[in-house]
Amino acid sequence: MSSADTCLISASTILTLDVVSRMRNTRPAQYLKITKITVITIGLVSWMIATTERGIISSLLLAYSVFVGGVVVSTLLSFFRKELRISSDGAFWAVIVGGATAIAGRIHGGILLKTLITAKGQVFSAFSVDAKVLGLFVMIRQAQREDRILL
Repeated sequence: MSSADTCLISASTILTLDVVSRMRNTRPAQYLKITKITVITIGLVSWMIATTERGIISSLLLAYSVFVGGVVVSTLLSFFRKELRISSDGAFWAVIVGGATAIAGRIHGGILLKTLITAKGQVFSAFSVDAKVLGLFVMIRQAQREDRILL
């Protein structure tokens, strides 16, 4: 319980101070109220994940997927922020979009991302994604056909 409440309070505080306060103009007096709401929300989401996952290992894999998608790539790109002209707003949204994409990849076996990568989704991808990125989708799709990776 000690580790669980520490993680819950830390996640809620970080979410309040770094995400919610950045997206909304909040006064410091509102931080406590927002943190209480995020504690409850994260607690409920954590409980739902705990009841649907098969064990601690699958729960950790889910957490690491979100971590890698949201934080690791953005952190590595931040080393080249001057060359890539990355602003703090760009880094912030990269973390949000990366984490959300990782979550979307795990929901119902990745049905959302599979739809975008398969033949039906390639029409959508052609209009919404740069041509260089489409090459990555083709490589992923080819590897999927050869059963090298599972999405």
